[in-house]
Order: sequence, then structure tokens, then C-alpha cells
Amino acid sequence: MMAGRAGVLVFCLLANLAQAQTDPAELRGLNRAGAGQLALRLLDRDQPDYFSDPAAWMVWERERLGLLEVSGRWHELIERADHLPKGLPVDFLRWVDSRKALALLESAQGHKARELLRDLIWDVRQRPSAEELSLWRQMIIRSYLIDGLDADAANAMLRYRQDHGPGDERFRALRARLLLRQGRAEEAVRSLRGAKASQARVLALWAGFQAGVLDASNARNQAKSLVSALGDRPDLQSAALQLQAQAESRLGLTRERLHSLESALVLGGGADPLYPLAAEDLWSAYRQEGERLANAMRLLRGKDEVWFRSASERIEGASQEARAMLAVVAGSAVSQRSRRRAHDAIAASIPSTDDELLLALYAGLEPKGLSDALRRRIADALLANGKVGQASNWLVDIDAASAGPDAWQDELLRARVLLLGGHKEAGLAALRGLTERGEVWDAGQVDRFLQVLFDLQALGLHDPALAFLRGLGQRKLDTQTRRELFFWMAESHGALGQQEQAALWYLRSASWPDPAALDPWAQTARFHAAAALGRAGLLEDATEQYRRLLRVARSEERKQALRRELEQLRLRALREERSEEAP
Repeated sequence: MMAGRAGVLVFCLLANLAQAQTDPAELRGLNRAGAGQLALRLLDRDQPDYFSDPAAWMVWERERLGLLEVSGRWHELIERADHLPKGLPVDFLRWVDSRKALALLESAQGHKARELLRDLIWDVRQRPSAEELSLWRQMIIRSYLIDGLDADAANAMLRYRQDHGPGDERFRALRARLLLRQGRAEEAVRSLRGAKASQARVLALWAGFQAGVLDASNARNQAKSLVSALGDRPDLQSAALQLQAQAESRLGLTRERLHSLESALVLGGGADPLYPLAAEDLWSAYRQEGERLANAMRLLRGKDEVWFRSASERIEGASQEARAMLAVVAGSAVSQRSRRRAHDAIAASIPSTDDELLLALYAGLEPKGLSDALRRRIADALLANGKVGQASNWLVDIDAASAGPDAWQDELLRARVLLLGGHKEAGLAALRGLTERGEVWDAGQVDRFLQVLFDLQALGLHDPALAFLRGLGQRKLDTQTRRELFFWMAESHGALGQQEQAALWYLRSASWPDPAALDPWAQTARFHAAAALGRAGLLEDATEQYRRLLRVARSEERKQALRRELEQLRLRALREERSEEAP
């Protein structure tokens, strides 16, 4: 294990030596190829220092903010804009503030965006261009719409038209949004006539449907076409799917309507206040359809087994209908057992390849109302999406898995997620539960348990890490694993400032089972022991360890490094000797 870590370290060092600097165009290409995180990581690595080359730094900073913008990382963009170096040129600051205002709008912070935009418009240091003024005034209108201030938005639109004329397509789309909110769909249709931008096309479809210009069949067909054409805009796809669901409702296509609503919710429906969609809307649609189906079959409330049987018959060919019937039981059954069973059945009807739907439905619900098995599945899905903190919330207060071939591994994963998610006590309790079962662990289990103890050390939880390491030492371990165990005990003692103990365990790691060992592992452990001895003030012992290592060192580079350490110890001993002699 230690060798593996060392190998990774060497690889990284070699990679750093061989790396070639990227350029901004390459970063944009990486982002388009779906490697946005890599692009930002390389940008962190290669961006010039501001104080050494301000002009080059600004070029790269524009790329950074552009990458954050196109990937929708609005919080990071705002945070970056708030912590810029001092003394930047006015034109660069204005560009950054314009991007920040957009990020605030996208984050539904209309008031803050409005304040920033007004500062930009009235900035006396540099008069805005006509294009900038038009854009910023449109953004102010959008901020009013975000905050639900329709009257202010209407007044701002009137003043805009007085100064800028009928406006471009972007302005006409803003006006159409206001008209739709006011129930003036026919005027919105006229405002959007000839619009070609994706957002305007979705607005036009909604306006046409609400105004009665499009019947349900045409609206559904056009919505399906838009969904296919808007592959790079999931927010607009969601809006089109919501309209498709409304059209399907009018056409009596209830199963298709539920499918459209599911897809819309998975794509992030509800972010735009003009097309509000929340998980509860889908649950309500399920229950409505479930009640309709039950009435058609003359099912009685309270006969849960009959409902479960009827739902199970639909799982294969009509999973939406099955979920609809189960949602009624989940929401209205008298017994908690039936409610949990219904939720388990709903989750079982969702394939593991469609965990996005599972999360969309359940992420906002109260975990305590669901079974432990379902909570584990939701946590696994959250983990797969990198949401460790949220995953840990689903694993608190559930019983340890006690059966099945993966029970031990599942519980170890739960412990790790709880720890990384900030639930320290629950995570430690889960680890203690594993150690107290009295089971014999194989080498793979020991290795996986050690990996979680590394997490404890990384979190600074060295006292509990030491307790678990000592407990692990009571088990039957092979020679190399025991040497590793001693090494990591030394690491925790060192982190706690207990340098004598750290040195002792490093030396135990080096000398197990051969006190005279000087193999590569022993050399690594002795090197760390020497450093700990030096920190403890035991300079003679530290010197002796370095001398032993020097005698067996082969490479000249290694010998020089050890000689430097010995020289540092010699100088330190000399300083201490002179200090003692001083009156």
C-alpha cells in the first residue's frame, strides 16, 4: 500500500517535469469536449502570476470566467469576481462586473444584480458604449422579472423602448415573458414573431399554445422537435417537455404526460419561474393518475394488497402507471409499513441506470419516512454524482447492514460517507460497529478499512485513528501490512506533536520483523524516524539514523540529500552548544 502511494507520487513528479503549458484555445477545446474540470485545473496551473505579468494574467482570467460561465458554475464565478487583485484597469473590471451581474441573475439574485448593473451604468470613470448600455438595461429588466416586480419591469421596458426603439430579439423575448406572466399570450405571440434564438422559440411555443394559435397535437409535435434540437440546453428542454406534458394532458395521453414530466424534472425543471416544476408537482400528477386508474378498476382505499398487486402487474409495460398507483398508497396508507413498501416499490420500478429520476423524486423528501435500503440507494446515487455531504445526510441514524454478501462493504462505505460528509460521531460509531462484530477479516477487508483510517487522518481525527489502528494491530496481519500499520500510527503521533512516539513507531515499522532490516521500506521508515527524532531534540539518535542510511545509499542524489540532513543536525547541535555556553 505504501509502495503504491510512493509510486503515485513518483509518477506525479515525473508528469510535472514533463508537462507542457496549455494555451487558452486548448482550454476552450477541452471544455467543449466535456472536460471542464480539467480545463480549470490546467488554468490554475498555467495562469501567469498577476504581479509578474498583469496583461497575460488578464487574458487567462477572461478565459477562466468564460469557462465558468459556459459551464454554469455561477457561484464560483461570483466568488472569483469578488476577489480580484487591486489596481486592475477599469475596462477589465467593467467586463468582469458584467459577467458577475449575469451570474447573479442566473442565481436568481435579482436585487444584487440590479445594484451592480446600476453602478456600471452610472460609473463616471468610463462612459458605457451604446451596446453595453442596451445590454445592462435589459439585464435590469430581467432582474425585475426574477424578483416578481412586474410593474417595475413594465416601466423599465417602456423607458427602454423610448431610448432604443423596438429592441432586438433578446428584448422582445423579455417583453414576451412579461406578457405571458400577465396572461397576454396573443401579444406575446406578436412580440416573438420571427424569433430564431432557442429561448425565444420555447417562449413562442408556450405563447402559441396558451393563445390557442396551436392546438394540442401541433403543440406536442413542435415541443418534441424542440426537445431534440436543444440538446445543449437542458433548461430549455425541460420547459419544452413541460409544455409537451400539458398538450398530452389535453389529448388524454396520461401515461405519456407522466413520462414527459419525469423527463422535465430530471433535466432540472423549475429553475425558471416562468416554467415552475418541482418534485411535488410530479408526485401530485402521479397521485391524480393513480386515483383515476383506481376508480376505473373500482379499487377501495385501505385495501393496500390489492393496490400493490395491481401496480405490480404494470411494472413491466407501464411503469408510469405503476408508480402512479403506488404514489397513492405511499401518500395515504394508514400503516407506515405500507407507505415504506410503496416507496420501495416505486424505487424498484426505476432502473438503476435512471438514478437521476430517483434523485429528482426523493432528494427533497424526509429520509426518516423511507426504508434503510432505499436510503442507501439514494445515498449511492448522490455519491455517484459527487454529492458527499447530501449522501451522508441520508445515511445518518440507519441501522448497520446485517445481511447479504456486501453488508460489511456497505457499512464501511456508510462510515466513510458520514465522515467525509461532516457527521463525525455517526461515522466513528459505524466504524466501531464494524470492529466489534468479532468477524475475521481477510486481507482485502483490512486494506479497505485502512483506507478509511487514512480519511480520518486527512480530517485531522488522529486520536480515533490511533485507536482503530491499535485495534487493527490485534488482528492477524501479514508482515507488510503490520509494517504499514506501524508507519501510519507514527504518522498520527507526529501530527499530534508526539515526536518521540512517532519516532518509536517509525522504527518499529522499519525493524519488523528484522531489527537490522535496511530494505527500501525500512529505509523510508528510518528516514521519517530520523526527522521525528530531530524534531524531538534527540539529535544524536537522528544523526545515527541518517548515518546508517548513508552507508547503504546507492545513488549520489540520495547520498547528497542525507549529507545535507546531517549537516543541518551538526549546525543545530553547534548552535545549541553555544547557547548553553552563553552566560
